[in-house]
Amino acid sequence: MALTYSSPLSLTIGNTRVNFNKTFKSDVLRRSIQLYRMWFFFVRLTIDCGENQIELIDPDTKQKIKVKIDEVFYEEWDLERIKTDTFDVWWNDKKSLFIKTKPTIIDKIEDDSDRYFYLKIHKDSKVTDVTKVFRQIIDKDSYSSKFGFNKQHKYLPTHMKYNVFVWNQLGFNRKEICELIETNYKHYSVRKPKWDDQGNSIRRILRNTESLIIDTSLGNFGIKREKPIY
Repeated sequence: MALTYSSPLSLTIGNTRVNFNKTFKSDVLRRSIQLYRMWFFFVRLTIDCGENQIELIDPDTKQKIKVKIDEVFYEEWDLERIKTDTFDVWWNDKKSLFIKTKPTIIDKIEDDSDRYFYLKIHKDSKVTDVTKVFRQIIDKDSYSSKFGFNKQHKYLPTHMKYNVFVWNQLGFNRKEICELIETNYKHYSVRKPKWDDQGNSIRRILRNTESLIIDTSLGNFGIKREKPIY
């Protein structure tokens, strides 16, 4: 196997429907916790591809490239821990990067102006006046976590993309991968590739996964960022 840290994933949901609840253990999230899990595992997979020099097809140039995780963008993620930690252990320490931050009353101003701004509000202020100020400063559709989502991902197809890529690296051929998909996702409402097209659908999934790995390396899994010019 060409991968060091990544392995096939079992589904983390117990029924045929994905829970899209945006609250997880009382924390308010931008998306369901399953998508944060997938982001975590795609970061791990991206690190794996980089360290093992696995070549991917760039969707723009159609050329083979080698990926390298953007360590500056992911600096706060503690990439070394992602290689081996379980998601739940890592999440407990890093969830503050993702949860929706609620306004709080503070005792002192901290040196974190890159993530927060501070307002002084008179205790006798009218709620309507304060609300008007907030609306002028904050986009009503903005999200206050640093690593939020403004890209659309569906959990089951994303989960399948991940597994198809890992199974391929394990040496399974396209027909065997079709059989693995049928076995692992048979109880779930997700479009499954068939062997009728001689594996072309698996090839498309692999190309889509490679594109997602490249996006992840640049920090584009959840947040749309400009692709750097090398």
